[in-house]
Amino acid sequence: MRQDRYRWRQHLLSLAVYAAIWGRRFAARFNRLLLAHEMGHYVAAR
Repeated sequence: MRQDRYRWRQHLLSLAVYAAIWGRRFAARFNRLLLAHEMGHYVAAR
């Protein structure tokens, strides 16, 4: 459970950094791309 909170904090921090560097629109799209990529790992592992 504690590790899950850390992951969310890390995700939100990366979103904020991406938004600060490249803008909110790019950050949102990039995070969707990362989510799709990671879900591919999840599906492959099952």
